[in-house]
Amino acid sequence: MKSAWAKSHRAYQQVKNLERKIMRGFNDGHYGVRAKRDDDLGDIRFETFHSELHYTRFSLLIGEIAHNLRSCLDHVAWQLASVPDKGTAFPIAVKENDWKRSFNRELKTFSDDRRSFINCFQPYLRGNRASKHPLAILQKLNNTDKHSLLNVMAWFVEAADLEAVSNQTGQVVAAHPLVFDSGNANAKLGDIPIPPSGMNVNFKGAIGITVTEPRENLTFDVFADLPLILRSVRTIVYRSERCFT
Repeated sequence: MKSAWAKSHRAYQQVKNLERKIMRGFNDGHYGVRAKRDDDLGDIRFETFHSELHYTRFSLLIGEIAHNLRSCLDHVAWQLASVPDKGTAFPIAVKENDWKRSFNRELKTFSDDRRSFINCFQPYLRGNRASKHPLAILQKLNNTDKHSLLNVMAWFVEAADLEAVSNQTGQVVAAHPLVFDSGNANAKLGDIPIPPSGMNVNFKGAIGITVTEPRENLTFDVFADLPLILRSVRTIVYRSERCFT
């Protein structure tokens, strides 16, 4: 399983690199959350901002991560096959019929016990939630990046802390911790009053990032779901090694 572990380790490095780049850009002010006061409406609007350059860079990185993780699974299949051939691969079946068809394609040279082992990780076993399975998401991300388009990144305001600070004393007069629904690019807060004159508004914002597979509008959270996909793939490598080598 050395080649599979090498692929998964490279993907792990890329995930950590992506996380570092996102946080560095946020800290450097290339993207993040900003607040706009609206004196006429009497509220404050929080919105995200980012540059096209970082959007493209991150989409490319996600494609590379997906490629390495998908390749990792195929390396596992090659090790498990009795006599691997050019069709040998690790199937990812969202529907049961797709799984059955793999017997004459990807799993043609596999023994029954090894087919059963691979079946344990198949998305179709989740029924109507199959499309949300980590391997199903991985398959979509990889196929889109490989064959058609970059996966689309979207940014949303996840949380913010708003403070009203006195110009005279520098003391915090009021504080409002805020949480937003995931997926909203902008969040308008009509119930947060604008501080009166003589007050400054300070805030810290947390940004969330989703990736959308553009053909089927499949959306997942970069910070939560990408590490989950990585763990799922590495679990398969680990269990394959323990059970069959």
